[in-house]
Order: sequence, then C-alpha cells, then structure tokens
Amino acid sequence: MAGLTRTLGETSRSLDIATAYFVPGRLGANFIRRLALSGRPVRVLTNSLASTDVAPVHAGYARYRRRLLRAGVKLYEMKPQGPLRREPRPEDRERKFPRLGSSRSSLHAKLFLIDRERLFIGSFNLDPRSIYLNCEMGIMINSAPIGDHVGRQFDRLAAQASFQPQLGRMGKLHWMDGSSGMTAAVQFEPESTWQQRLMVSIISRLPVEWLL
Repeated sequence: MAGLTRTLGETSRSLDIATAYFVPGRLGANFIRRLALSGRPVRVLTNSLASTDVAPVHAGYARYRRRLLRAGVKLYEMKPQGPLRREPRPEDRERKFPRLGSSRSSLHAKLFLIDRERLFIGSFNLDPRSIYLNCEMGIMINSAPIGDHVGRQFDRLAAQASFQPQLGRMGKLHWMDGSSGMTAAVQFEPESTWQQRLMVSIISRLPVEWLL
C-alpha cells in the first residue's frame, strides 16, 4: 500500500480509479481530495447501491461522497442495467427483503490509471479489507497505448453506464444520468429500494468501517 500510495502521489495530469468496493477511509479520502484540490482531475467509478453485490459496503462509501464532491472529485456509480444484466431469479422476486448481495450486473474492475500512461490492475479494491485484512496483488503496467485504451473505456462507462452524483443547493445530493441527461430524484439513490436505503442508513451509523 505504501508503494501504491507513492505511485498515485506522482500523478501529474489525471487519476482514474475503478473499484467495485470504494471505502477510502479518512486517510484515503483526504489523499484523493488533496489531488483534486491541487488541480489534478480525479474520477472514481464504483458500484451504485442498485448494482453493488454487497450493499453494506455502500454505507462506507456514502459517508465520504459529499466530502469528495466538494473537493471536485468526479464520482460515477455503475448502473445495474447493461449487457451483463441478468433477470432476477424466481426466488428473488418472491423475497420481501433483498439479499445483502445482488443478482444484478455490477462492476468488478479494480484499477488505477495514472495520467493515462501507467495502469495498476489486480485484485485490490480501495477499501479497508483489501488494505488491512486480505492478501491482494496487482501489476503496474507502464504503457501509453494501454493506458489510453483503458481511459477511453472509462470514458464510455462514465458517460453511458453510470449515474453521476452531484451536489445541489444546501449540499443536497442528486444524480445525473449520463446517457439521458435526466436528473434522478434528489432524495433517493437511483433504482434502489427503501429496504436497501434503510440498511445503508443503519450500517452507516455503526463502527464497522474496518470490516467493509
């Protein structure tokens, strides 16, 4: 993690992060905010509440969302729709309450793209479990052509397959749909259920971030 932090700190033009589970913690959030506030654009693509397969992890991400947006970090939340979307199974349709995981399509990529020239890709999510508990690995690729290709794929997903949370008046969150330009309801995360939102609200108040 120390080596990866040094490498990310060498960002001079842009940093793109794609991670299935994004729980940066206080130190990680401050690191990303400093990059953005220094004029180096930072974009983060992660799962929306509707697409994540581990809904409690979303609580760890949501608590940092406003702080990152205020610093100019651009956040993109993957839609559940897409070519990989699967129809709900019969047993899922009959459930009164949702599973902690989701059967819908979700983002599984884990990468850091630095200046569109250096790419770190592997099993590492930007969350406490990957940093402190799991045994993760990855490789660093120094290649402008590969970096440019991955960057263009990131652009496509951000524009066509994600919701973009933004801050409105009085710090109110709303979500833009990149594919249609429509604004989702201010008070609700797009395509989520009230049960999912209740779960996230409860978990966000518990001291369990180190487990997320």
